[in-house]
Amino acid sequence: MLLCVSEGEARRIMEEVHEGSCGSHIGERSLAGKILRAGFFWLNLHDDTA
Repeated sequence: MLLCVSEGEARRIMEEVHEGSCGSHIGERSLAGKILRAGFFWLNLHDDTA
């Protein structure tokens, strides 16, 4: 089951997942995949990570 989050929460989640433990840059597909695997979803997820 995925948790549908608000725009503000989505922005925070993207930043946290994107920075990661080492602060390395990951590609948009990898970022979206990590967010989905963490159990989060929002309608513009793939657009927002592009």
